[in-house]
Amino acid sequence: MVYYITTLLVYGGVDAIACLGLSQQFGVGGVTNFGFIIFQAAGAYAAGVLSLPDAGANGGFQTYVGGLSLPFPLPWIGAALVGGLLAVPFAAIVGRRLRGDFAAVGLLVTAVMFNLLATNYTPLVNGAAGLSLVPAPLQGSLNPQSAGYQWLYGAAAVALALVTYLFVNRLTESPYGRTLRAMRDNDVVADSLGKNLRSLRTSSLVVGGAIAGLSGGILVGFINLWDPQAWGYAETVVLFAAVIIGGLGNHRGAVLGALVVPLAFEEATRYIPPVPSDPNLIPALQWVIIGLLIITFLWFRPQGILPERRRRIASRAGELGAAPSGNAGATNGSALTTALPIPGPAAHNRGTHPAGDSDRDGKGREVILQCRGLSRSFDGVEVVGDVSIDFQRGRLTGIIGPNGAGKSTVLAMLAGTLPASAGQILLQGDDVTSMPAYRRARAGPGRAFPLASEFKRLTVIENL
Repeated sequence: MVYYITTLLVYGGVDAIACLGLSQQFGVGGVTNFGFIIFQAAGAYAAGVLSLPDAGANGGFQTYVGGLSLPFPLPWIGAALVGGLLAVPFAAIVGRRLRGDFAAVGLLVTAVMFNLLATNYTPLVNGAAGLSLVPAPLQGSLNPQSAGYQWLYGAAAVALALVTYLFVNRLTESPYGRTLRAMRDNDVVADSLGKNLRSLRTSSLVVGGAIAGLSGGILVGFINLWDPQAWGYAETVVLFAAVIIGGLGNHRGAVLGALVVPLAFEEATRYIPPVPSDPNLIPALQWVIIGLLIITFLWFRPQGILPERRRRIASRAGELGAAPSGNAGATNGSALTTALPIPGPAAHNRGTHPAGDSDRDGKGREVILQCRGLSRSFDGVEVVGDVSIDFQRGRLTGIIGPNGAGKSTVLAMLAGTLPASAGQILLQGDDVTSMPAYRRARAGPGRAFPLASEFKRLTVIENL
């Protein structure tokens, strides 16, 4: 009975930590990582090989990379580091050009490739046989089979889950977390306000991957083996179900979902008598029910059991009159009727040179922003062709045309959210044609939108 209870504590702590990592990626950052389970598997493998002795010490019956016999807690720290570092190539492979659903599928395919490599390439991780005889933490000083050790391990898993919750909660409430939530709600607007989306997505993958790796390290130290087939992509569905059912964007909901779906639901189904004629029927029904739960919550209660809490910011008298920091900095100076703000005189202090004769029109007005021969084609169809405009300081300039004329496309190219197929864009004489949108916004120009484009789940103060 003691072993059963402590096993539930360990698995509950491991599932809670993993769900918190996914909640940070998916619920807060909006990164749909269908390959999440591979980070947990990598962390578990790292903890295993860092704990194991050299591959030849046990008669050479298993092959693996590593075998350092590191003392506790170094294998767990290594598990978190490997899980976080693995996110870097994932982001490089997928995040460079793919977004949204395409990035989610790309992450899933990449995870499946890693799993197939680990399962079939024996010199790397011993193939499908995996690892066995992984030493338990502190087994040289304590008896892993004793009841006291089991309770200690369960308490450690729960304590680390609590520490992880406090960490991700603090991270979410920080300015960095606010930026992640803004990217989740409206990545196009966040990009136009000077937020580096690629860097944000990569950092979100790294943080979530490190948390997943830690959960894998805790698990492999408890079960003392590592099986690559146990970390299939279907396990990611269970974690997604937990986060969705518990509450997107609410870390308490992620913990609740971890206790309800991976732990309570799957444990309860173990007590259902198997069908003699089809022993695989009950496990198959588990996946059917999990799928139905996801669909039901997405349809009838997408916010989950514990919705993302409404943040209330208490302000002292006079604070609302001050200009808030953050997004407001992207819109300094006067604005064109095209909603492309022009930097004021302070822009000369941000690395741009003072306007010379070439930056003025024939009437002596200073040209702040100009485009020359700007064109854009989609699959060979030209929607904007050879557009040249000068935007002058102190003068409102409008772009007028019927629907489909390419007005929004021109604005998107000027803001940097859409690359130009041909032509040149100059900001106070500097060529910014290839400059990404977030750097262009930090240099001065920012883009506003004709319809309301607020970050819906951020407060008014946070939007400002």
